[in-house]
Amino acid sequence: MKSIWALIVLAVIATGLMFLPYGEKSQSPGKSAVLSAADISRKGISLFKHGDFEKAIDCFSRVIARNPRDSQAYFDRALAYYALDDYSSALKDYSKDISITPGSVQGYFNRGVLYLRLNKNDSAAKDFGEVLRLNPADLEAYVNRGVAYYTLGKDAEAITDFSECLSKDIHNSRALFNRGRVWAKLDSNDRAIADFNAALSLGTSDFEVYMALGVVYTKTAQDHNALRSFNNALRIEPRNPSARTNSANSYALLGQNDKALAEYNLAVAYGSEDAEAFFNRGLFYVKQGKPDLALADFSKAVSLDEHHVKAHFNRGILYAKLHRQEDAIADFSKAIEGNPGDPESYLDRGLAFVDLKQNRKAADDLNMFLKLHAVNDKKAENFREAIRNLGYKPEY
Repeated sequence: MKSIWALIVLAVIATGLMFLPYGEKSQSPGKSAVLSAADISRKGISLFKHGDFEKAIDCFSRVIARNPRDSQAYFDRALAYYALDDYSSALKDYSKDISITPGSVQGYFNRGVLYLRLNKNDSAAKDFGEVLRLNPADLEAYVNRGVAYYTLGKDAEAITDFSECLSKDIHNSRALFNRGRVWAKLDSNDRAIADFNAALSLGTSDFEVYMALGVVYTKTAQDHNALRSFNNALRIEPRNPSARTNSANSYALLGQNDKALAEYNLAVAYGSEDAEAFFNRGLFYVKQGKPDLALADFSKAVSLDEHHVKAHFNRGILYAKLHRQEDAIADFSKAIEGNPGDPESYLDRGLAFVDLKQNRKAADDLNMFLKLHAVNDKKAENFREAIRNLGYKPEY
C-alpha cells in the first residue's frame, strides 16, 4: 500500500470556506504496477510537491500509457491539472478515476470540490452525497454539500447539513460560518450573529466572518457592533475597499461624518476600480448636500460598472433635480433595464417625461408604477389623478 503523500491545504473561495482536494488516495493491498511505472509515479509525485506541475503531468501520463486502468495515476494527474487551473482536464481525470474505482471516496470528494468551483452545484451536491454514502463520518463533505445547497437556494437542506456536522463537531468553524450565512439570508439575524460569534470564539480571526457579522449588525441597527466588526476585518485586510466602505457606512450611521469621509476616501484610493466604493461615497455626498461631488462619484461608478442599477438610478435623481431631464431618462431607463421590477424607476422616469411634456410616455410609466407598486394607498391615488390630468385613463 502506498503512503498518502500530500494533503492540499485549506482555501477560501467565493462560495464559502471549503477544502481543496485530498492528496493521494490510499490503495488496496495487492494493487501494484511494474517497477518502472512505480518509479515514474514517484518521480511525478516529487515534481508535484516541488510545484513542477507540467512535468508531473507528463510522468502520470506515461504511467497511464503503460496501464490505462491505473486509477491512482488519473487521480494524481487530476491534482496536477487542478493546480494549473486546468479544470476541464482535472474533471475528466477524476471522472476516469471514479469509473475505474467506483468506491473512490477521494475521487468523489475532489470532483465535488471542482464542481463547486465551476458553479455546477447540483453535481457537487451529488458527489458529496456519494462521499457521505461511502463514508458517513466525513464532516467536510457535509459542509461542502451544505455550501452547494446554499448556492442552489436550498436553504433548509443547507441548514440540515451544517447542523449535522456541528452535532458531531461543535467546534467546526466552517460549519458555523456557513450556517450563519444561511441564517442571515433568511433574516434569522439572532441565530446568524450567534453562529458567527461562535466561529470567532474558536480563535479564528477570519476576514469573511467579521464582514458577514458586520453586515448582520448593520441590518439590525447595531451600528457600534457593526463598526467593531468591520474594523476587525480591516486589521486583517487593511487595504480592502469593501471593508473600508462598510466601516465608512457605519461611521456615517453613527453621525461621525469626518471619520466616514476619511474611510470613503481610503476605500476609493484602495479600490480605484471598485464601483461600489465610489457609489457609497456618492450617497454620502448626497446626504451632505454636495450634489456635484455625488454626481462625479455616481458617474465614476457607472464607468466602472455600466450595469450598476443603483448608481444609474441615483444619478438619474440628481440629473432630474438639475433639470437635465433627458439625461435623467437615460439613467432611469438603464435602471429599469437592470431591475424591471422596481416601481420607483418607472415613477421617476414618468415624472421626467411629464417635465418634457411627453404625456403618452409619462402615462405609460406612471401606469407601470401603479402596476408594480400594487398598493392602493394615497400615493397610488395621487398618481392615478396625475394620469387623468395628462388626459389618459389609469389602468391599475
